[in-house]
Amino acid sequence: MTELQNRLIEFFKRVPLPSTACQFSSRYISGACLASADKKIRSHFVIPLGKGAVLPSFYKKNIADASSLEKSLNEGMERLKPGGKKVVFLLPELSQKVFIFNFDSMPSAPEEKEKLIRFRVKKQLPLLPRDTRMAFETSPSPEGVRVVATVAKAAVVREYEDLFHKLHFQVTLAGVPSLSLLNLLDPEKDRDFILLDVEDDSFSLLAMIDGQASLYRQKPFGIDAAGGGEAAAKADNVLQEVVNTINFIWDKEKKKIASVWLRLGILQVDDSLFNRMEERIALPLRRIESAFLQELKEENKQILSPLIGQIS
Repeated sequence: MTELQNRLIEFFKRVPLPSTACQFSSRYISGACLASADKKIRSHFVIPLGKGAVLPSFYKKNIADASSLEKSLNEGMERLKPGGKKVVFLLPELSQKVFIFNFDSMPSAPEEKEKLIRFRVKKQLPLLPRDTRMAFETSPSPEGVRVVATVAKAAVVREYEDLFHKLHFQVTLAGVPSLSLLNLLDPEKDRDFILLDVEDDSFSLLAMIDGQASLYRQKPFGIDAAGGGEAAAKADNVLQEVVNTINFIWDKEKKKIASVWLRLGILQVDDSLFNRMEERIALPLRRIESAFLQELKEENKQILSPLIGQIS
């Protein structure tokens, strides 16, 4: 495993991770359990959710129909039969925020590091709630120290944790779908790329330059593409953001993006969105793939890929 992969895995990993993980989105809840011996997928589930059951938001309450969601989660965990009570879960992308900072240097004490990073976060997000949870990872960079930090409102995280507690499971980690996907890629083969994670209601974009996280953006889809709308409208939205990012990185760092990786976390997705993007983008467009996913049905590979990236 490369140094970059180790750093990214440690981004949220403060304790040994269990082999069971679940992901929440506005349209589905998914889960996967890996066999302890060979780390292959032992069991998994994807359960569609009714419209409005989960309303991903950084500031507001997320779970609108707790009883229905608890029932779906219980059904999923019964399918998994994890054999243990510890679990990782991934927040909806819109329920958290990711920040990338550069510092000339940083204090050595962890509490001083966090204080400094929170100060920078608040400069970008003045309305940062007081009850926030933050995780961060530092690494050397040409500028001094590169920091990737994620922030979520504590009350929002507890909404999801409480669901697991009601079913007698213990949450050990709350992660971010887009960041977990990086663990499925080989940074030695591709060091300057854009990673796109597209869901029904939003998409996130992460640009990697020289093997380091350089820029992160997330955006909800507009009215024309909201709620499972036309693939063409969604593709246009995503493509425009990719073009803007490529131009921004060239203007700022004089670096060229070599490829684009795409994960479609959309139920019953066809190839129209991928094909439309492939036709119009002037870079290789690649699907997230992993040896862990080969035995799955095609429609489940993309849905479950963030979970596998988190716990594999």
